[in-house]
Amino acid sequence: MAKRNRGHFRPGHDPRRHVLTFEERSRGGQAAWLKMIHDSPQMLRWLQRKIDQTARPGTVEAYRRRKHAG
Repeated sequence: MAKRNRGHFRPGHDPRRHVLTFEERSRGGQAAWLKMIHDSPQMLRWLQRKIDQTARPGTVEAYRRRKHAG
């Protein structure tokens, strides 16, 4: 029996594949964050710690200053 390639994209260009616009990617990313905030806030805290640990020096502080200024 041949193995089916279900659930995976085949390599190469497929003209039937829809190229996402910037707005569609933004909505998808926003929906993912909102779902994570609602469903698993502990995962969001873990992710924020990872981002803070791997950010370049000064980036996290600059972000926090901008966040609290506006």
